[in-house]
Amino acid sequence: MRCAGPVGLEDATPIPNPEPVTERREPEVAPEPVETIAPVSKTEVVSSEPLEPAPAVLLIAADALADDLEHRASAAPASGATVLSMAIAKVAPRIVSPPLDLDLVARVFAPYGPLLSRDREVQVDWTPGRGVPLVCVAPRDMSRDRVARLAALMLAVGEGAAEPIRRLSLRDPEGVIVLTSLDGAVLATASRRPGAMALLEALSARLVPAADDGAAGGQAQNASGTGADPGPDGVRVETAAAALEVFAPTEMAAVSIGELMGRLLAALAAESGGRERLQDLTVGLRAHRVVVQPIHPAGCAPRFVVVVGGPQSTGLLGRQAERAARAFRLAS
Repeated sequence: MRCAGPVGLEDATPIPNPEPVTERREPEVAPEPVETIAPVSKTEVVSSEPLEPAPAVLLIAADALADDLEHRASAAPASGATVLSMAIAKVAPRIVSPPLDLDLVARVFAPYGPLLSRDREVQVDWTPGRGVPLVCVAPRDMSRDRVARLAALMLAVGEGAAEPIRRLSLRDPEGVIVLTSLDGAVLATASRRPGAMALLEALSARLVPAADDGAAGGQAQNASGTGADPGPDGVRVETAAAALEVFAPTEMAAVSIGELMGRLLAALAAESGGRERLQDLTVGLRAHRVVVQPIHPAGCAPRFVVVVGGPQSTGLLGRQAERAARAFRLAS
């Protein structure tokens, strides 16, 4: 029994020895973590991620060709977040969008098309352009070029003025144009019907209520006299464009506003017969409303009446200006 035991042990020792060897060779021959394909697929996905922002870069290059070299010279085409921030910084200032909702503009004016146009419709245009960004509401047969020139004229004259021009309404033989300032852009509404000025002003005020804040400002300043009723005695203000008979609450307001109206009339003279054909002009300032009526618009010494008021309606100031202009014509 003792001999059989060692013999059995001796016979058994060579048998387990190859078994561990085979077990050790299996992980060495086929190491699953090394041959797995999953890490390869993950690497492909990560390598494709930097390619996703490429359309944004192309969009930047398409919208801003002048900045293309800057994007090419950038040292790190890094993460998608970096590319997105570059897109916002470069493209947003170059995209010019309408300052007003054009659908809203169309809805406000559509019911009044028969009153504003012979073909019973008005057309809404948005012109960003290199000049003055312009939202124009007018009949199709009215010149957009002239409207754009008048809009640029209003902004140029009002720049640097003590009181900015918020609204300008002009009537001449071609019709009526109402221009409303939009902080660098202009809302222009027009009609060939001479009696449409009040309607255009009311509709423009619905879209840009801030342009009518001058009336409230005039009411608040009545106590100081800055926005009070026009005085009964006119002040003659000589300008390069014309002689103005200005009726204002104070002499200081008469001189400053008279000089502003003189610059405006000089700019209108640049238009073909603009000053001579002017029938009346209404200007909305920050704290005043101004109505200009011609006495003798043509000739070597043109004369105009300027009535400056505060909270009065445009119609009331207009009637005062008409009476004053008629009296000056009869006296001359």
